[in-house]
Amino acid sequence: MTHRMGALGDALERLLPFLTFVVVFTAGWFWFVQPRFDAYLRARTEAAALEERARTMQQASESGQLAPPADLERAQREFEARVSADDKVADSGNSLAARGFRQGDVVQISGSGGGTNDGYFTVLSVQTDGSYMILSNVVGNESANAALNIRNFGKSLSDILYDGCFRLYDGSQPSSPDDVEDGDMIVEVSLGSATFVPGAVSAACYGLAFDPTAVAAGVLAKAAAETWSGVIALTGDVAWGRFYDSIRKTGAISAGDLTSYPGIGVRFDFSVGTTNNSDLVLAGTNRLVAAATHTQSTFQLTIPQYAT
Repeated sequence: MTHRMGALGDALERLLPFLTFVVVFTAGWFWFVQPRFDAYLRARTEAAALEERARTMQQASESGQLAPPADLERAQREFEARVSADDKVADSGNSLAARGFRQGDVVQISGSGGGTNDGYFTVLSVQTDGSYMILSNVVGNESANAALNIRNFGKSLSDILYDGCFRLYDGSQPSSPDDVEDGDMIVEVSLGSATFVPGAVSAACYGLAFDPTAVAAGVLAKAAAETWSGVIALTGDVAWGRFYDSIRKTGAISAGDLTSYPGIGVRFDFSVGTTNNSDLVLAGTNRLVAAATHTQSTFQLTIPQYAT
C-alpha cells in the first residue's frame, strides 16, 4: 500500500507542472482572452454590416439610384440600449416633445436627491412620443423623486423655430399672433412639401430650419440646402402668413396655455403681398392656384438693433 501511494505521489509530482500550466492557461483564457475574442467577433460582425452598407451605397451611386434610407428607429434603439437606464427622464404625460425638449438642448436639474444631480445636462435624445428623454451623465435613479425639477435652458431664435412650418392665408392679418387665424389656409409650407407632423422629433416632422451659422447684420435666413415648399390646398389671394414652432398650435393662445405648456405657441405673423411694403414679397401675384406647388426660395428674419 505504501509502495502504491508513493508511486501515485511520484506521478502527481511529475504531472504537477503540466496541471499548473493547464490551470493557468484556462484561467487566462476565461479572464483575458475570451472577453477580447468575443469583442473581436462583435467588431467583425459590425464591420461586415458596415461593409455591406458601403457596397449598397456604392452600387446605388454607380446605378444613379438613391441609397435606401437609414433605419433611424433601429439606430435610436441601439443607442438607447447602450445608455444606462438611470440616464432616462420619463414623463407620465408623454409631453416632453410638446414642452419643447429637443436633442442637443441644455437642461437644468434642481431638487435632486441630496443635490447629486443638480446642475446642467445635455439632452442626448427625445423619444418621438414624448414619453422620455436621455440626458448625459445623470447619477442614480430619480424616478421616485417628486421634487425633481427640470428646466429647459435658454435657446436662440433659430433653436426656438427649429422644425417649424408656416401657413399662408387669405382674409385679414390678426392684430396679435396669439389671436385665432382669420380666413382660409391657402398653403402650408414644410420641408420638401412633405406632410408636416407637429410634435415629432427632427427628421420625422419634416419641419423647416434656419441657418444660425450664416447670421449677418441681424438677418437670420432659411437653411440654403433646404427646399421650403407646399402643395396649394385652395385657390385664393394670399394676404398674410403665420410661422409656427414645431408644435404648430393653431387657434387662439391664452396666458394659461403658455403657463401650462412651456414652449407651445411660439409663432409670429407677417404680411404678404407683391410690393416691398409687405413682410413677405411674392413675385408678380399673390394669387395661388390649388394643386400647384408653392416654393419659398428665400425667407429672412431681420432682428432690429437695440437702440440705446
